[in-house]
Amino acid sequence: PEWSTWRGNWTWQGENLNLTKSDREQAKVEVFDILGRSLYHGVWNGHELQIQSIKPQSGMLIIRVESERGRWIERIPVTR
Repeated sequence: PEWSTWRGNWTWQGENLNLTKSDREQAKVEVFDILGRSLYHGVWNGHELQIQSIKPQSGMLIIRVESERGRWIERIPVTR
């Protein structure tokens, strides 16, 4: 089951996905398409992260961020 102990924010800036969180703690980030295919994985340091050129034509992205504080899972709708 999905669970979350903290929450960040996201916005689209053109084709780029911008993520923000309240602390500077290191976190592991994964982004998947609606079919579960991995589109991005990396380490997030600081308050903000921009993932470039990730916006698909339509559908939904799923982000999973894990840190010492727990896990944040978000479904992000994509519209053009």
